Amino acid sequence: MAFKDKFSVSEVSLPTAADSYLASGDFNGDGFIDFLQTQYVPGTLQRPVSIVSNGVGGYSVLNATLSGNAFENPYAVTGDFTSDGILDVAVFDAGHYDWSVRAGFGHAPVLFVGNGAGQFTASNVLADAVANAPKDSYLGSFSGSNLHIKDVTAADIDLDGDLDLWVESTGGNNITSHFMINENGSFRVDPLRIEQETITGTYPDNYFRYGSGELKDLNGDGAPDLILGQIRDNNPQHLNQSSFVIYNDSKGYFPIENRVKLPLPEFYNGYTSVNAIAAADLNGDGRRDLVLGHTRNDDVAGAVEQAFQGRFLQVLYQQADGSFSDVTGVALGDQTSTTYPPNNESNYPREILIRDVNGDGNLDIIASKFYERTDTYAPAVMLSNGAGQFFAADPSFWQKDAYWGEFPAFGDFNGDGVLDMVHLDRQPGANGQFEYSIPGDDTGIFTLQFSKPGQEGITAASPTRGTDGNDVIVMSRGYENAWGLGGNDQIRSGATDDRIDGGTGIDTVQFSGNRTEYDITRPGAMTAVADLKGRDGDDVLVNIERLQFTDGSLAFDTMGNAGQAYRIYQAAFDRTPDTGGLSFWIKAIDGGVSLIDVAAGFVASAEFTSVYGANPSNLDFVDKLYENVLGRDGEAGGISYWVSQLDAGVSRQQVLAGFAESAENITGVAPAITDGIWYV
Repeated sequence: MAFKDKFSVSEVSLPTAADSYLASGDFNGDGFIDFLQTQYVPGTLQRPVSIVSNGVGGYSVLNATLSGNAFENPYAVTGDFTSDGILDVAVFDAGHYDWSVRAGFGHAPVLFVGNGAGQFTASNVLADAVANAPKDSYLGSFSGSNLHIKDVTAADIDLDGDLDLWVESTGGNNITSHFMINENGSFRVDPLRIEQETITGTYPDNYFRYGSGELKDLNGDGAPDLILGQIRDNNPQHLNQSSFVIYNDSKGYFPIENRVKLPLPEFYNGYTSVNAIAAADLNGDGRRDLVLGHTRNDDVAGAVEQAFQGRFLQVLYQQADGSFSDVTGVALGDQTSTTYPPNNESNYPREILIRDVNGDGNLDIIASKFYERTDTYAPAVMLSNGAGQFFAADPSFWQKDAYWGEFPAFGDFNGDGVLDMVHLDRQPGANGQFEYSIPGDDTGIFTLQFSKPGQEGITAASPTRGTDGNDVIVMSRGYENAWGLGGNDQIRSGATDDRIDGGTGIDTVQFSGNRTEYDITRPGAMTAVADLKGRDGDDVLVNIERLQFTDGSLAFDTMGNAGQAYRIYQAAFDRTPDTGGLSFWIKAIDGGVSLIDVAAGFVASAEFTSVYGANPSNLDFVDKLYENVLGRDGEAGGISYWVSQLDAGVSRQQVLAGFAESAENITGVAPAITDGIWYV
């Protein structure tokens, strides 16, 4: 699956009020990306709307209004927060943009729990967590369950298998930015996960903090790290801070000694707000780099307000020591055309995605705009030349009008096997526009239509499931959950973040790049695979025995076929298996050849004869097995047992297999294969 070199655009109206936000995911388990629309109407409370896909470009409104709280300025994050394999949506409310209205506080957050059929039930677990937060100097004098937030992001910070939340709160008489720890579907505000000084320094609670936050594993240890984007201005009453990375200590804590300051942007004297953060390996060195989306930020009494104008993208390359260097000037060149739009907010960066947009194998940068409709300052699509530089896409690349750009999502929305992009146009005072960019020639415009509630029946489907046989599952739609169940399944990873449970059997997940282009960690019983090139997303795998890349495969079935092949090879030849030979025998066992027959092949080989001798006695053969396989002299009882077995007619291949699969040898070999067995 890949993009093509040109996109055409269709636009239709959303079913409800405008200024909307879209949370995306496969909410009804049919393999297609659906949406939860939340609405921003200052002074008006709105409830989210559930919109589901039919897989060929058609969408239907399933829940006209969801139960639970209404919101004024909602932020939403998608994830399986209840660990039932079904996507949920956590919605927080930033409140009215005018702080004179309700002091700027939003309404209580709600966890919309999915039922697997595209419908949601409101839960108060997030509001309860805020209301029950410990009141101390860290959390300030805030009381109640409302927040004024800047951003919210989700990841499993403590590696216990549950998705946790980072909530970025802003200043005033408000709860400090904090982690919400997921404890089996309930949440708890935990002030100990990150020290107060790490966030606030020595300053009091009443000041502006960070404009955005993101959780991504930057150093490859399997634990998500915290990236905080600055709100920096020239008001002396506020902290003139910078953006930071705080590395996770791999136990879910973020100590101040793990904090790394990021370079200030060479834009507007560094007085900016970071409204978007993205991470990916942009220069091919195996380390995740950062792209920050800045806008101007002034806050001085009596000064002409220039805040939230202009878009400046900052590219930071991660160094070997975990610090970051600013390469923006080389990577992006002159950004004057987007940094100083006169007196409008249209270029305010809302979200950044890093994807291979044009299918040339290089990661590109897409920066969405915010709020206003204007063609001059439309979203930035920066195409990579493969040499660390990014150039604005030719206008003909995007067959766009003036109205698009916010909250992009990628996936195959019309079922043609090619990745498309959906984005949102927020039109004040009217219904929103939902736009659909489709690769193809200029005549291939695909019309996206919404049905009215009740006009189209929605068939509820379970999450993507295999059978008890050998299945081939293609995860091409995005944000999916899949179960292989029984059999030896082949599962193709999709372009977004997926969760895959292989079930029983030898299950293989296929990826689109080379092994070196992925960061693989194994916290607990799961395997986390992060695509450094941004093509396959960050996947969580459970009960998956094999990872297949374009240049080979990594086997984790160390107690299964791959482990048996490795141990019998090492036992027979008294050396580390070579990749070619090991690959042959893994595939042989996968194909049904028994371990005894594999051992017979080794015993009959010339190398085996060179190691054990041309015709050793049974005693000499057993002595050699102890020496070569277990690395020690045999004890009298063990030697006597094995010699008697050989004397009684047990074959040498059977004895070789017995030594190879002995508990002692399994323990001895384990350190060499604990990170997987590579074969081609």
